[in-house]
Amino acid sequence: MAGANTAGADTVSANRLRKQAERCRALAKQTHDDDGRQRYLRLEQMYLQLADAEERTAAPGTGAVQPAA
Repeated sequence: MAGANTAGADTVSANRLRKQAERCRALAKQTHDDDGRQRYLRLEQMYLQLADAEERTAAPGTGAVQPAA
């Protein structure tokens, strides 16, 4: 039964992406360079968007396209 643990893997991936977003936010607070701060904040938003997309893919009934079993 291939892919039976896909939702769990997507959750782990989403959690990992959210952790990366937290790291970027922390680094943005620590840097004194305005350009670097903006880059970290953009990365934070990108990681959060990717995590949301992973969760939508994992959630049944959300309209996301699921691969055929």
